[in-house]
Amino acid sequence: ASMKASPLDEFIARSHARGQCDEHGVATGFPVPWAFTLATPGPTPDSPPSSRNIGIHHVDSEGFVFACRGHPGGAAGGGSLASICFLAGNYPNAGFEEQWRAEGIIQPLDVSEAMPMNADQDLQVQIVASAAFSEARRAKSGSSDPVDTTGRLLLPTDEDAATLDARVAAVETRRAAGKLHDSEIERAGFRAYRLAPSRVEVLAGGPSWPNGPTRHEWTRSSHAGTWTPPTRVLPYNVANAKGTVDMRVDVKCRRDSPVSAWGGLRWTTFEMMLAAYALGVTAACVLLLRSGM
Repeated sequence: ASMKASPLDEFIARSHARGQCDEHGVATGFPVPWAFTLATPGPTPDSPPSSRNIGIHHVDSEGFVFACRGHPGGAAGGGSLASICFLAGNYPNAGFEEQWRAEGIIQPLDVSEAMPMNADQDLQVQIVASAAFSEARRAKSGSSDPVDTTGRLLLPTDEDAATLDARVAAVETRRAAGKLHDSEIERAGFRAYRLAPSRVEVLAGGPSWPNGPTRHEWTRSSHAGTWTPPTRVLPYNVANAKGTVDMRVDVKCRRDSPVSAWGGLRWTTFEMMLAAYALGVTAACVLLLRSGM
């Protein structure tokens, strides 16, 4: 089947066929899972990347829209560059396998414009309850301690866990009664973002398929430009591969010297003469030793 000109349109069409979103790219919602793994840079150059699984709210013509509390990189923070990985299927029995990968920038969005405030209500309840717990601890002790090195609030006791559960239940009751207001949700840290990709690829199928997997890629020069037509790519690539290597020994030679191949190695003329000389000297020594015995 032919691919759509935009990878985002292709992603919506396939997800809609699986019941994960409607024809406009808006998530079907619980209990149908529709989420990707988001990877963002660490807060410092020597920090490892931060990754987390985030539900997709909707996909529009510019990218993948999602919500979370605070920064998409979590408590560790991070920059605006990001990549995602989305998996679909059930190897090997679902009848299909897909892996979508994309890289781009994270764009903060206005929550009221990006999504209706009645969307992701379970996430909103959890965020408001977490914010209320933090504020209560700070009011009681003057600090949010204990926290870890990245600033995440710790719950070291059973009492802490029970208190949080009670907060969640109370906020859910208010939400069901229509008393959870938009201003409170935003004040608690509910934020909306878009991952605007400059490259997207899909790997469909797997090694066990009759003809193996197929891999297609779309690119664009900017995060809001026109997509190049989908290009088929070798499924399993190795960075900087330059052909078959006969041996694991890498012998470098000057580019301006004539070379010869022997035993999988590349030899300059000088190196071959030197090797021949060494072999001759070795043979002469052997003959001298034998004649003296």
